Amino acid sequence: MLKYPPLPSDAFAPPQPNALRAAVAGWSATGLPPAVALRIVEETYQRTVGPRTHELNHYQAFSDTVYGELMPSLVSRLLFLTRANPDTLFVDLGSGVGNVVLHAALQSGCTAFGVEVMEKPGEMAREQRAQIMMRARMWGVRMGDVELEHANMLESARVNELMSRADVVLVNNKVFGEKCMSSLILRFCSRSLLTDMRCRGG
Repeated sequence: MLKYPPLPSDAFAPPQPNALRAAVAGWSATGLPPAVALRIVEETYQRTVGPRTHELNHYQAFSDTVYGELMPSLVSRLLFLTRANPDTLFVDLGSGVGNVVLHAALQSGCTAFGVEVMEKPGEMAREQRAQIMMRARMWGVRMGDVELEHANMLESARVNELMSRADVVLVNNKVFGEKCMSSLILRFCSRSLLTDMRCRGG
């Protein structure tokens, strides 16, 4: 019935309301359901990154460039806990293939920025951005702006600019070296996050 609704007896009668479009329109007030965001993110990943995952294994073990990903269900939970919304600026330091920033912009409508130093993940992130924007249009949903940068997060002028006004900053790498971690801690503390983050010596 949704795919092939019956034709009205009067050819000039106004069309019947489209239940699917009405449901999507209602999301503008209630927010995109996490299940829908998860589906779009998964479809995007399988279309762009899935066939190329073998290319992500080329990194130096136990280095600052070790690659890893967060599960979409965890990202969805993080967005809920941080109360991300269209007024939020979300920054991901070491954004990899862009999963988190794209998910954040889609589910919450926030403005999202990701920086990645490795070339292949950065390339896939740009491909994912194009794919997810297309899928969002197919679903009839809006997502926030996403900016991706291929750079060293500790040397990026754009990171320096955005850190001072970011609402949520994600750093996801357990094996960052001491030098990298020290630089990151100084950045967090220097932007007056001591109170917000309870940064008590580490």
